[in-house]
Parts: sequence; C-alpha cells; structure tokens
Amino acid sequence: MMNRLIKTVICLTLLTAPWLLAQEDAGQAGAFLNYGIGGRALGMGRAFTAVADDASALYWNPAGLVGSKRFEMSSMYTNLYYDSQFAHMGLVLPRPLNAPKNPVLNFLLGPSSAIGLGWVGLSMIDFEQRSAYGNYVSDFDMQENALLFGWARELVHDWGILRMGTTVKWASQHFGGVTAEGSMGSANVDRDQTVGADIGLTFQPIHAPLFRIVSLQYLLPLRLGFSVRNAIQPKWRIQGGGEQAFTRLYRAGLSYRLILKDWLPDSWLELRDWLNDCNVLLAYDWEWRDGMRLGRFFGMETRTALPGTEIAVSARWGVNNRTEGASLGLGLDMPFTASARVRIDYAYGFHPYLKADSRFFLTLNAGRIFDASHFRKKADAPERSLKEKRKALYRILADYPNDEIGYAAQRLIALEDSSRAPRYYDLTGGLGWAEWLFRESKELLATNRMGEAQKKASEAAKEYRPLYMDDARKLQDRELLHYGEALLITGEPEEALAVFSTILEASLQRDYLIGVAQKGIGHFEEASETFASAVRHLRDDADPQGMVTLAFMNWAVSLVALEQYQPAITALTRLLQRETRPLPIDYPRYPMIEDEYIVDDALYLLGLCQVINGDAEEGVDSILMTERYYPGLTHGRLAAQEMQHLLRYQETDDQESLKSLCMALLQDYLADHQWPLP
Repeated sequence: MMNRLIKTVICLTLLTAPWLLAQEDAGQAGAFLNYGIGGRALGMGRAFTAVADDASALYWNPAGLVGSKRFEMSSMYTNLYYDSQFAHMGLVLPRPLNAPKNPVLNFLLGPSSAIGLGWVGLSMIDFEQRSAYGNYVSDFDMQENALLFGWARELVHDWGILRMGTTVKWASQHFGGVTAEGSMGSANVDRDQTVGADIGLTFQPIHAPLFRIVSLQYLLPLRLGFSVRNAIQPKWRIQGGGEQAFTRLYRAGLSYRLILKDWLPDSWLELRDWLNDCNVLLAYDWEWRDGMRLGRFFGMETRTALPGTEIAVSARWGVNNRTEGASLGLGLDMPFTASARVRIDYAYGFHPYLKADSRFFLTLNAGRIFDASHFRKKADAPERSLKEKRKALYRILADYPNDEIGYAAQRLIALEDSSRAPRYYDLTGGLGWAEWLFRESKELLATNRMGEAQKKASEAAKEYRPLYMDDARKLQDRELLHYGEALLITGEPEEALAVFSTILEASLQRDYLIGVAQKGIGHFEEASETFASAVRHLRDDADPQGMVTLAFMNWAVSLVALEQYQPAITALTRLLQRETRPLPIDYPRYPMIEDEYIVDDALYLLGLCQVINGDAEEGVDSILMTERYYPGLTHGRLAAQEMQHLLRYQETDDQESLKSLCMALLQDYLADHQWPLP
C-alpha cells in the first residue's frame, strides 16, 4: 500500500512538473524534451550548444549534425524513479552523397549536408488515479514520445565555416486509463500529438574581420553556437479547450579546444613533445527562457589515448545553475570491427531535489571518416575547381590540429592573396614561418627600425633552431644563410659564424656574412682577410645586393681597427672608383648605413684615415668634399659641423690638433658602426 502511495505522489508531481530538473521549470508543456540526451553533453553539464558534433546534435543544436566525422548511432535507456523509464535513440548520417548531379539532391544530401533521426520517450506505468476526495478511481499509464528529424548544411568561406540546421519534431502524449472522474481536470487530454521545430547555427572563424588580429593557431579551436528550441512551438490541447505551448528556449554558447602544447614556451621541448596533441575541450552556454533567470552552463572534456592501444578514455565535468548542479562523465572509445568503433559513456548528475541521476549510453561509429585526409583527397583532385579546393583546405584548417595542417597552409599560400600568408606560416611554424619572419626583419632593418627588426629576427631564429639541430631535416644553403643572418641581426655573431661554417658552397653572400660575424666578435684580422678574399675573387656580376661595395667598406673598417691605415686608404679608394650607384633597398646592412648611398661614408672615412696616416692636406680635402658633394647625407652633415675646426687647424698648421680631432671622429665612427650594436 505504501509503495502505491509513493508512486501516486510521484505521478502527481510529474504531471504538474513533467520531468524538468529544476524547480523553476514546473508546469511547462513538453518538459520531457528538456531532460537531456547524450553522454558527452550531460557529462559536461549541458554546455553543448557550440560543441554539438555527434548524434545528440539533433537535440542540442541541429547545425552540428554536419560536423560529425562519420555515421553514428547512439542509444540510452534508464530506469528513473520507480516505474518510470526514459530512453533515446538517434543517428546521424553526415555528407550522405558524394557528388549527386541533381542540384536539389546535392543541396539536401550532398557533401555539405547531413541528416539525423532520433526518438525520445518517457513512460510511466501502474499509477493510481484518485478523485478530488482522495478515493481510488483506476490505474493509468503515461507515455510521451517525440520523433526527431534533422537536417544541416555547411557553408565554407574564407571568413569561416558556418553551419545551420533544423530539427522537425513530432511529439505525442497518451494517458492510458485516465477517466474524467479523477482529479485530472486541468491536465492534458488523454491522447494528443503536435509538431514543432528547432533551429541552430555554429560558426568557426578563420579570416573573419573581427578575428584577424588573433593568430590562427589560437583562433581555430574556437567555435560559436546559437540555437532556438521550439522556434516553431508544439502545443498540447488541454481538457476543457485551449492549448499549452512548449516553452521557447534560446541558447548561445562557445567552445574552445585548448591545445596544451600551443600554450607552452618553445624552450619546454620535452614537455611539448610529451603532450603531443593533448587537449581540453572547454564549453560555456547561456540560456534564456520566459519567466526564468538566465541559465549558465560550463563543461569540460579531456580525451587521452591509452599507450600502445587504439582505446581512448574521456573524462568530463560540468556545472550549471539550472538543473542537477555538478555532473561527472566518463567515456571509453574502442575498436568494434575493422571499420567501426564503439563508445560507452556514463554520466552522473547531482540533483538538488530528487535522487542523483545516473545514465549509461552506447554509441556506434562506422562508415567513411570525414577527417583531414578525406578533404585532402578533394583538394588534390584535378577535376575540382579552385573554389572547391579552397573549401576543402579550409575544412582541413577547421580540424586543427591534424597531420595535414602544413599541407593545407602551403596550398592556401599558393592559391590565395599573399597578404594572408603570415597567418598560415604562423599556424604551421617551422621553416615557412622562419623565412617569413626573416624577410620581415630585413624589411624593418632597411627602414632603420632596429628594435622591431631584432625582435622579428629573434623569432625567426627560434623557428630555424630546431630545424638546424634536426639531422633529419637539414636546411639548404639559402636557409642556413638566412638563419645565420637572423642571428647577426639579433646580435649573436658567434652563433652566426657556427651556422655559416656549415655552408659548403662558396658565395659572395656567405663570405661577406662570415666577415661580418668575425668582425662582430672582434676578430678583425680574420675579417679583413675574408673581405679581401670576397672582393678579390668574386665578380661584380655576382653582386645583386651591393655586397661587393659593402665588403670593401667592411674590409676598410677592419683594417682601421687594426690601425693599418694605408691598406684601409687603398680599399676605400677602390670603393670610390667603382661605386657611384645607390645601394639596393634589400642589401644586408652590416654595418648600418643610414641612407641608400655608401659614398659619403667612404669619402668621410677616407679623409680621416689620410689625416691620421700623415697626409693632412689630402685628408682635409676628402672630408670637405664629403660636405660639398653630399651635403644632405649623414657624413656630409658631420663634415659641415667640423669644417671650421678643420680649416683653422690646417691654416695654423696645427698637425697635432688636426690628428687628434680626426682620431676622435674616427672613434665616433667606429662606435656608431660596430656590429652588433652595444
């Protein structure tokens, strides 16, 4: 008798608050559809609007159906309170047809679409119906069912991947054995059915304007979602006339897959390698319903492959302010056959009013896998249009991280506007990114933005370093030159010299940069020999960047540092005899030449060396020629500043003062032009 009484109390509770999990939901029609499905979603505290990418997307956000990687069928059956059962079955079929020729069929079932089917049912049996006076009338059963049909489509653009979908649902309700004599006058009619629909969107940004400031490496794991449950509201008929509409529910959410190694410093190589592609999925949802406070849902999921096996274990946790409070979840994903996998999920929720909710789920995955390799085949297919290939490459990016990311980035760099190349290089890192950073540093250096140039060069060197150390991926001579030059820019001449020494093929650029590195560490004798060799043995037609001219200049400076003024005068004279052209904008500026000409530097330095070497008259003439011929250039202006002193010392034949002044000017020149900078 007591057992039947308890059942009756529970039944009356369910009829006035049909299976909603929070006190604020009481009395709403269609409440059994708010109970929740999917082991992942429930384990993550129902924060699933932006995540939905499996069969449960039919329930949480139909747009996610097309994000499923392969055919999936899931099921759940649970005994709830006493003789109450709640069950679900669902399946999703992503991209059913490869390339149907019929445009309508292609739109509905083609490679950018997906369909889903599902059923949700709640049943209770053997409950007592009593009259308003408490008298027993009869036993009755209650059943509520919903059939769900979903469709989703994916739109791929350089801004990002937009997915949109809808779920059409047919719901039915039946009270078996209820009579008009009982206390059910305010309840629904004994049998009813209704139709409604949900809609949903997800968006994964790639080059959308508001998101371009964020590196692709950190942007691609982000996904945004929005859904409206009961956008077309189903309605139950009520005894005595009238209708009760299912509550319209709005949800917005975001998810972020935290790739752990991407957030660690480059110097933590061992930890980064150990983490490999380990990640944590984070999700947050907001929910709005009429007459209820704002719902907030947070969840997280980790997935780890067991070493040496094809088995993966997932752990989940979530919390929200609407339903069961905290929730926990576990998942075990393992091979079932050669072409199928099975996943067992468990979700446990803590309920504030009823006993805790414990549910098991069984999911089967089979068929073609729509992963990065699948889309690479599409991108490589010669019959595909350029537009189709780019879409396939964007889908590969959307699945970051995967083994095809580098391939997709390189293809997109070749197929798209080069302005986007830095975003792709930044995403993949490695040689492409190193080369791009190096070019950026050279452009900054050419405009005398030294601090910014050194920062870019330092980033480039970090990318080159592991490639340089990895014997399996030897850098080519050109790349070694760039790596060493990046080290020069950052002020690491010893490391640069070690890199240059590994280059086997002789070239003007190699010898010139070796000389710069030697001069940078104070090995002036070796540097002078290297520069002399460069200008002696290499022809002018092999000089695309003014390096012969610069080699002459550096040769002279090295000789000056060795106090070999006569050889320095010879080198500078040869430079002035051969060079009347401005230097190219992309020449390697070591030492820094403040403008595009080098002749004012050479003539000014020549004059100082001549005075110090004992030829005062010719030396003063050279310095004054610098002011006369190049008044707007750096050393022409310096010569003008010292003109009065030079002429006075010359007129008074004050050789000591003249030599002391030129020695001081020479030391200033060397200090300003030393490399690396202090």
